[in-house]
Amino acid sequence: MADTIHVPGWRGGDEFIALASTKALRGIKNDPEWREWRQYIQPDDAFIKGEVGKVENIKFIEVNHTNALSNAKGSGSVLGEAVIFGDDAVAMAVVQDPELRAAIPGNFGLSHAVAWVGLLEFGLIWDTATDGEARVIRVTSA
Repeated sequence: MADTIHVPGWRGGDEFIALASTKALRGIKNDPEWREWRQYIQPDDAFIKGEVGKVENIKFIEVNHTNALSNAKGSGSVLGEAVIFGDDAVAMAVVQDPELRAAIPGNFGLSHAVAWVGLLEFGLIWDTATDGEARVIRVTSA
């Protein structure tokens, strides 16, 4: 991303963010050298947030929802999918701010429910693969 496509790093820095499926990250998690190195530099709460670690200035975050990123095996040795983001990759439009709403009690007060309700839309700002303009790269199995 930095050398070939010249994507600016996250928030103006030199770091990128990757959302990756569980199988896509299996090789990193199983590497004993990476695990030994990681134990000294990353806090334990990173695993709670889904952060697997940082490799070559790319922070990897695990996504275990197969509807979002596939865990399928491709024709080669690559497994799963990943999406890597640089700076200024996605825009968000807010029509209605998300708010927490409680359900109207029914059934003699035996059921309670709350939900987040809001109207949001997300989209790519740079929908191109041109050198210097691309901001998002999708890695997938063939």
